[in-house]
Amino acid sequence: MVTGLVVAVLLAVGGVITLAPLRGADVWGTSASFRLVVKDGGQTDSRPYELDALTRTGLVRTFATITVSPRFEREALAERGEPRSTDVDVTVSNVPTSGLIVVKARSRNAGEAQAAAVAVRSAAISYINSLSVLYGVEPVPGLPTSRSSPPLVDPSLALLPIGMAGFLCFRLWRSRRAMAVTSSGP
Repeated sequence: MVTGLVVAVLLAVGGVITLAPLRGADVWGTSASFRLVVKDGGQTDSRPYELDALTRTGLVRTFATITVSPRFEREALAERGEPRSTDVDVTVSNVPTSGLIVVKARSRNAGEAQAAAVAVRSAAISYINSLSVLYGVEPVPGLPTSRSSPPLVDPSLALLPIGMAGFLCFRLWRSRRAMAVTSSGP
């Protein structure tokens, strides 16, 4: 009885491990970046100071924190004429010593992820550039990068619980067969 329950649990675990990658394999992630820039176009004599300021942790984190606001996601979706999508997850990170801010969007649809990342980046750039006459942001040249996330679990791991269940079934069958042979003895 207990062995049968253990076999059932092991087979269920094996099934879950086998099917888990099918559910998580189609999540797409897109990164769209922008960077801090000096707005004066190199007209001042304090260029080294300005460039140093661009890599300061406080300035980069302030602009990244502004970008995290859900306002930009709402604005971006409204501009595209779409309702708030629960299928898209947008996060913002920064690399303080480089002046780089990265908008990442994840969705089951590659097009939605890319559109959300680019739209949030554009909305944030417009707002941040309206704040200061000294510093601003601009998109990093090139296309946003998109890729599918790898499966959460390797399906070959399902062989372990399924193999254990098979082994237990074999041992159970063998012990019952041995009991049947000894009980029907001479």
